[in-house]
Amino acid sequence: MYDYTSKQPYYLDQSAWDIEEYYTLNRYLNKLFLQREKRMNEITDIDFDRLTEITRVLFRIQISNKRLDHLMDSVANLKPFKDVQPLSEPLYLRIPPIDDKQIYLDYNVRW
Repeated sequence: MYDYTSKQPYYLDQSAWDIEEYYTLNRYLNKLFLQREKRMNEITDIDFDRLTEITRVLFRIQISNKRLDHLMDSVANLKPFKDVQPLSEPLYLRIPPIDDKQIYLDYNVRW
């Protein structure tokens, strides 16, 4: 079950997660990048190698949705997100995202 008190939910064990937990993680990442000026330390400390494939995709979606692709060139730890590929199996979120839905579909994320 998702630990709602976690300050870095993207590092949690996701083996038993359902669509609600992934939806909540996606919302967390959305807020992280919306508040990027205040939370840049957290963004620059993200360890790509500790993230699951699904979490990498959700990060990549948020970077693109916020039109922050330039960060993948200027922030060293975000460079690996350039090479993130769509999921081989669809990931389902609880409800449709409020952002550009096409980028989710491009990465095989559905609702």
